[in-house]
Amino acid sequence: MGAILAEHGDEREQLAKGSFIRCYGMMPQQHTGRVKFVVKGRLFILLMLLFGLFSARQAVAIEVNNLYQVDILVSDKGSAEMNQAQTQAFKVVLVRVGGTSAVLENPLIKSQLTKAQDYMLQYGYQESEQTFVSVQFDSERINRLLRQANEGVWGNRRPLVMVWLVEEKAGERHILADSTASELPGLIKQASDERGMPSLLPLMDLDDAMQVSVSDVWGRFQAPLAQASSRYAADAMIVAKLFQAGDAWVLDWQLLTLPDMQPLNDVGQSQLTGAREELMTAMVNQLADDFASKYAVTGGSLASDSITITVVNVEQPDIYVAVMKQLASLTQVSAVELVSLNGARAQFRLGLLGDPTSVLAAIELDEHLVVVAGDDITQESQEYAWLP
Repeated sequence: MGAILAEHGDEREQLAKGSFIRCYGMMPQQHTGRVKFVVKGRLFILLMLLFGLFSARQAVAIEVNNLYQVDILVSDKGSAEMNQAQTQAFKVVLVRVGGTSAVLENPLIKSQLTKAQDYMLQYGYQESEQTFVSVQFDSERINRLLRQANEGVWGNRRPLVMVWLVEEKAGERHILADSTASELPGLIKQASDERGMPSLLPLMDLDDAMQVSVSDVWGRFQAPLAQASSRYAADAMIVAKLFQAGDAWVLDWQLLTLPDMQPLNDVGQSQLTGAREELMTAMVNQLADDFASKYAVTGGSLASDSITITVVNVEQPDIYVAVMKQLASLTQVSAVELVSLNGARAQFRLGLLGDPTSVLAAIELDEHLVVVAGDDITQESQEYAWLP
């Protein structure tokens, strides 16, 4: 099973088409969901490295496809099973787009959970060795419901997270790799797919092994980990160790930005205790919650406020159109207006669906826009360079 498809541009999308598979996701209760924006992890990473698509350049966000489509495992084709699968798929999409499982406790959303069909575009059966109900939801209706409920809407541009994890078992320690013969890589990938959270485990090939040791991960030595992560073009990394304490397992992990190594979650470091298998899902859930709190736009933040940014390298009409389209695609932006065009410098006014901090944070995840000036987001001084 593979990690969420990491698309850094059209070339990645074309390359991934040959290795496209489905992945089975972790679902509550007896159902298992699977999402279709997945490629075979190790093959995909190897191809990226071979063609130089993972490099030490600036990391950018991943466009996660099919956020609004879920496949649910069913035992038969009866109407009762179908209804239950549709409701379960509805819950998965609400959490994935809303950014947190807490959205399911919202009174307005709870009142709609039995009305999944009102939010669906289509559904059907898919059969192989098992039978799945495939449900496609209407993105506009889902987003509208979340906003009406004053909940967040997290768009499909999401940070890519590198996971460095050492497990201590039977007195031995090893780094968890994409190909490790263990259930843990699959659990991390399943939980990541469930939450729409792009993640990667290292290949631990010769290049990785030359740069990173077990001691580096266990001791959280940041320099070698950041250097090794650069080839994967990740936006952030988890550094974690898993060990047994009495009858319980402990997962001690930290989430750091790349390349500046700043803690991304509020506490900077987390320690989870419980069953070994459950800890992987708990870590990914907390990770997704942390990112959603940073990037999701809440209904209560809808406003007519705007900010103005400057983009340089806008030298031709087609580039101007591309910049407008890119800015308008941001979940946090309601409208884009050209204020001025002076040579290759264009100034745009952005209508906001959130506070300026979340909007500019989203722009900084864009691979085509690189900050070149302007640290104060309250001033009309934020400047970016357009990279085709």
